[in-house]
Amino acid sequence: MAAEGDIRLQAAQNTASLSGNSSSSSGSIGVSVGQQTGITVSASKGRGNQAGDDLTHTNTHIAAGNSVTLQSGGDTTLKGAVVSGKQVVAEVGGNLNIESLQDSSRFEGKQQSSGGSITLSPAGVPIGGGLNAGQSKVNSNYQSVTEQSGIQAGDGGFQVSVKGDTDLKGGVIASTQAAVDQDKNRFSTGGTLTTSDLHNSAHYEGQAIGVNVNTGQQGGKHVVNGVGAGVGQDSGSAQGTTTAGISGIAGDQSVRTGDATGIERIFDQNKVQREIDAQVAITAEFGKQASKAVGDYASRKYNELKDSDPVEAAKWSEGGAYRVAMHALT
Repeated sequence: MAAEGDIRLQAAQNTASLSGNSSSSSGSIGVSVGQQTGITVSASKGRGNQAGDDLTHTNTHIAAGNSVTLQSGGDTTLKGAVVSGKQVVAEVGGNLNIESLQDSSRFEGKQQSSGGSITLSPAGVPIGGGLNAGQSKVNSNYQSVTEQSGIQAGDGGFQVSVKGDTDLKGGVIASTQAAVDQDKNRFSTGGTLTTSDLHNSAHYEGQAIGVNVNTGQQGGKHVVNGVGAGVGQDSGSAQGTTTAGISGIAGDQSVRTGDATGIERIFDQNKVQREIDAQVAITAEFGKQASKAVGDYASRKYNELKDSDPVEAAKWSEGGAYRVAMHALT
């Protein structure tokens, strides 16, 4: 490839975006006959939103089975491009710029739900009910080089001559180890040589919480039968560096043709949502069992003391200081 002026090889950009909102609602009326005869009315609603965007690059490739030659009277720029061959020769009349490009992805999602029910006796008196609410948030960010830009030479090595400056931003002028061992690589620049590495990162986090309260009749009083609260959390992260260098010569001298670069995507939205939802259910059930155990113990203490020490017994009753304190500890 030859040009009297500049040579510029660059990647194609691919973009995608996500934006959406959802909502739902439901209601029902039921009649129960038995130990607790009544009419139950229930309703629920939910809403959610999510947003995200992705940027990916498809690198330009100039490849040959044997030898590749680049000649430019002006600058040569590889920005999201790879020139590869058994031997690569480059003669640059101006500056040589090699830059690797990072793909990126961002996601944010939020869901909320709430519901309730009430059971009325045939006389229209409330005899039971429940409330529930939940919320979850999921966020993810990713930025990484997926294919490094540069010159990738085989066992024939590279011969690169630059009249101006050379700048490598996460880019490489690389060869195989065999070319390094056989001293087949040559590089010269008439100006300055600068190299800079690129930091790659991935992180995601999901959080969820759910609360439910059930009420009923006990001794002619409307009391709380159970309270459940569950929480869920999941997160992950990864980091890496795409180094700039020239095999055996400058910058990261350990770079070689065919090196892997960047980090993999670690975020799966559906998997994270399932994980935090499961944790909410598990921790809520544990809370229910602990709350029931406290209630049973407090009721026994109340019955033991109600005749001999009514004042002390009152502290173990529903809403009493001892019972409330034990619920707080669990």
